[in-house]
Amino acid sequence: MLSARTYSLILSSIVGCAACLLLTSTPIEKTGFILTGNVLTKSNSLIYGEGTPEKPYSLGAFRDQVSLKTPTPTQILLTDDPNQIFQSSPPSPLDLALILHNLKRLNQASIAIGTPLHWTDPDTMSLQALDRQLDPIPHLITSSPLSRTTTPSPIPPAFRKASIPISKIHGNASLLPVVNRVSLPDAVLGNQNSIAGFSILDSEPVSKTPHLFARWNDRVVFSFTLLSALHHLNISHDSIDIHMGRHIDLKKNNLYIPIDAFGRVIHVPKIKSSNSFSLYPAENLIDSPDTEFSKLSFQPILIRNAQSNQELPSLDYSNSVSDIISILSNPKDSFAITTLSRPSRTSELLFIAAIITWIFSLQSHLLGRSSLIYLFGTAIAVLILHLAVVHFTATWIPTLPALAALTTASFFSRNKSNKARKKILRQVKQRNKKSRIPTTADLLDSYENDRL
Repeated sequence: MLSARTYSLILSSIVGCAACLLLTSTPIEKTGFILTGNVLTKSNSLIYGEGTPEKPYSLGAFRDQVSLKTPTPTQILLTDDPNQIFQSSPPSPLDLALILHNLKRLNQASIAIGTPLHWTDPDTMSLQALDRQLDPIPHLITSSPLSRTTTPSPIPPAFRKASIPISKIHGNASLLPVVNRVSLPDAVLGNQNSIAGFSILDSEPVSKTPHLFARWNDRVVFSFTLLSALHHLNISHDSIDIHMGRHIDLKKNNLYIPIDAFGRVIHVPKIKSSNSFSLYPAENLIDSPDTEFSKLSFQPILIRNAQSNQELPSLDYSNSVSDIISILSNPKDSFAITTLSRPSRTSELLFIAAIITWIFSLQSHLLGRSSLIYLFGTAIAVLILHLAVVHFTATWIPTLPALAALTTASFFSRNKSNKARKKILRQVKQRNKKSRIPTTADLLDSYENDRL
């Protein structure tokens, strides 16, 4: 008959290895990851990933301030033009055509225009000149505010090209803002090579946590800031996964952007230093040498309105647009997302084998309650090791399977303790019975037994 120690070894091995193979990506393991994140960050953490070696878990927490380590957009500012370099202020279509011409001369193939290209009663020849400059730009992102009216309009081609079917949204998309027209019907959005994103939603207040999506009929359109960030990251807008109330999975390098149920970015930290931004007045482009932007590493280059006579919503948007693009382009820095690498399956099984070996060693040298105490101490040590490894090395080790093996072993230690106690008491009773002096009653019992 197999001993309790042997049963413990066999069943602990089976439970530990089975848990190692079967718990991956399950709700049980994810719960353990959430608890780990809450302990380490001392707050409710954002959980991303699936827990597999290919797509490991990521732990997200919010930061009040960030110092971005990667490049940020170079801003071409449409100023008040104090020296009257351009034809008019704000710039006319012909002035914008001149700005774009100079950017192409400076070898800028990716341009994001963060202010609506709209004029009242523009000159037809000026608009044609602007179109001739817009069309050859290989990567162009334009913008316009969107609104909702009782008379809907079809989605302009530039917005449609940068949209996705609403069926691709994960979760409840009904809380997204609804739009059905461009607020400036005659706004220039570009032609063949351009895509467009919204700048402001007229039905929503401008806030520090802006909307990244809006519904237009059966399509979901993107914000100008998100399209610019995706372009910089070289990610197609239709390749991302949008989980309402959770995050945007950018499907690249385990990058995630947290969003709420309304499609807004949850948190926008402050950028510590504004020195990381290159501010370049548009009028300076005319005399710029051809190598002026040769070392730029952030694409696209951003054109935004910096005039002092803007309406307050437009001014707030213009002042924040570069910050938002920078933050969305750097989700790991901006949202403190830490990806936990996972050892290979072989390494995890070797870890479980080491735990099993330790269990067998304890139960071989310790009896009953003594081994149970040491097993409990081992479980505490494994939990401490788990938190230390996650914190210092950003590695997710198979702690839950190890705890499952220890729990199984403790059951046999408890049974072994009871059996050992009964055996010891029985031996003591028998020893006492043999060693005590016979009494008169014992002699009479012995005499009666002999007569019978």
